[in-house]
Amino acid sequence: MTKNNSINLLKNLTPSAFLKKYWGKQALFLNNVIDISGAALSKRIVFNLIKSENIESKIISFEDGAIQTAYGPFNKIRDDKHHSLLIHKFNLIHQFSYDLFQSINFIPYCLHDDVMMSFSSKGGGVGPHSDSYDVFLIQGQGEKSWDIGVTDKKRFQSAAGSHNTNEFTSTQQFIAKPGDVLYVPPFTPHHGVSLTDDCVTYSIGFRSPSNSEIRNRYLEFLLDDNQQSNILFKDLRLDEHAKASIPDSLASFIKKNITIHNEPDRMNDFVGIFLSEPHDTAIFTKKKITEKTFRKIDIETMLYLDIHTRAVIHQNNFYINGEKVVVAKKNYIFFSALFNQKKMPITPNKANSDLAEAIIYLLSEGYITFKKYHFMI
Repeated sequence: MTKNNSINLLKNLTPSAFLKKYWGKQALFLNNVIDISGAALSKRIVFNLIKSENIESKIISFEDGAIQTAYGPFNKIRDDKHHSLLIHKFNLIHQFSYDLFQSINFIPYCLHDDVMMSFSSKGGGVGPHSDSYDVFLIQGQGEKSWDIGVTDKKRFQSAAGSHNTNEFTSTQQFIAKPGDVLYVPPFTPHHGVSLTDDCVTYSIGFRSPSNSEIRNRYLEFLLDDNQQSNILFKDLRLDEHAKASIPDSLASFIKKNITIHNEPDRMNDFVGIFLSEPHDTAIFTKKKITEKTFRKIDIETMLYLDIHTRAVIHQNNFYINGEKVVVAKKNYIFFSALFNQKKMPITPNKANSDLAEAIIYLLSEGYITFKKYHFMI
């Protein structure tokens, strides 16, 4: 088993072999993969977390055979049988979950979503379901049985994208113990049931934007584009007898302006901006940082991407949290390393003027920081 600072969820598989044979194609179960030091959680810790308004949580329970879902925060917890407490974005508050999340460096960062933690009583689960995205399920504490069905995209789509699957034929069964990893591709029905109390499972999910989401966001992007001119309709040759008829000149003007002109540079910027947009709940703390303050630092210091930051590279352009960053060519290597490694050493008083200007802006916006993140647990 590997240590937390060098987690390898694929065990003896190479990333290329996994991507070729399993990613998006078939389920994979690997036993005794990682050292689960730091994965165990007490009931007291979990119950305290779901009392917070700043933490997205819910409880899924089964009553009379029906699934019941309640959303946090929770002041009191009924210690019923057959329930699961779920906390989303657990990688933002838990060191082990963050390490798990960062270990998936063979999947582009722009597709990373979050880690969800489930804390279940014996017999608890979330019910049989399919997801529209890939997921890794890591057993951190206790044991859980898994039933996996056949990947069926058509069935998922015919159910209007419903994640719940009342019935499916199980073709694979696994018993997950601490340190085991299960990968489930999209549109694959699966059902996990806790075999022990205080059962902890970490679910690493990935983004899977739909075509309708992309189209809607692109229209918003075009509307917000400051490069768009504001030309008003004007025709000095209107037909005085038109009455209820729409003038051809007005119809032509409207048709011309609803035609989307997909210039390559604009489309590339949209791709970078769209895929670097952070979670809706992300909050960045702005700071007032002057060049004088920045230049006072005369020793090599580590820069970190803020834990909420999404940073991507596309067509030699750099995008961070839905913004395009102007980067001089001489600084491409620095920013490529910062975005890929999520940290980069810098000696501020030796930075060239273009690099200093860009870094000061990102520091001021709270997108990057000199301080290493401290987790709640």
